[in-house]
Amino acid sequence: MSLPRFSTRRPVAILSVVCLVLILGFISLTNIPLDLLPDFEFPVAAVITSYSEAAPEEVENHVTRPLEESLGTVEGVENISSISRSGSSIVMLEFTWGTPLDFAMLEVRESIDMVRGVLPDDAGEPRSFKFDPALMPIINTALSGDLEDWELRRLAEDVIEPRLERVPGVANVEVVGGRRQEVRVETDSERLAHYGLNPDQVIGALRRENYTVSVGTIADAGTERHLRVIGDFESLEQMESLVLSAGEGGMVLLEDVATVNMLLRDPDTISTFNGETSVGIDLYKQADANTVRVSQSVWSAIAELEDVLPAGVQVDKVMD
Repeated sequence: MSLPRFSTRRPVAILSVVCLVLILGFISLTNIPLDLLPDFEFPVAAVITSYSEAAPEEVENHVTRPLEESLGTVEGVENISSISRSGSSIVMLEFTWGTPLDFAMLEVRESIDMVRGVLPDDAGEPRSFKFDPALMPIINTALSGDLEDWELRRLAEDVIEPRLERVPGVANVEVVGGRRQEVRVETDSERLAHYGLNPDQVIGALRRENYTVSVGTIADAGTERHLRVIGDFESLEQMESLVLSAGEGGMVLLEDVATVNMLLRDPDTISTFNGETSVGIDLYKQADANTVRVSQSVWSAIAELEDVLPAGVQVDKVMD
């Protein structure tokens, strides 16, 4: 019996099959998660080595070339490329498709160990990474408004970053751009010599006093309480009152030999959005999280933050 004849003689059966297909299609449409990329691995790895204050030629000769020669023996490597710049070396390894990267990375680390003794003493530890799409940010935003860049950064770090880190599926939130506040202690060499002190003693005193330590626990009515001694500086006045030495001539305070100021550190990165100064906020998802669902949850959280942001400050979408 042909299919057309069966369809005309059994309309109820055909209608049931069509309804079943429609129901299964609707369930699949609403429940199967939509993601940006399939689960796959790029056969690419990188070895990054820092070599501070070295010219590109020195980085090339003393770091990049020894690493290239050693890494060229790793099984499955198809191409090697490198970038030698002032202060750092980047060696890129391209493997043939199908190479198990977990085992290949073990061989990469073994090759690095073999050449480590040849690298300069002041070169940093070579770090190896395999390229993973999950390591790229899924959302880039820009925080801008009627505030100074250091105020925008502090707002991003203190208010926005903690809220977005609680979104399910978000692995990391990175704040880019804007200046940071820092406390700068500038010593006077003549005053130090007058009191018989040196800069190392000042540094040691600051490290010892600006420190919070746990001192144990105490049982109280069946409840265990943790005790801490809070030693972190909370104001510039506390720092200026730091005792550097005490003797027959009296106490020597930090303010006697140095000036303490709150300044703004020069920015490492300058971020702008539509020509205006801004602070970038990049979001990274967990490796097993669904990109689309994480994105929807993030923008819902950002919409809730609009009520607590100062007037004239907004979070704009750069890339999603």
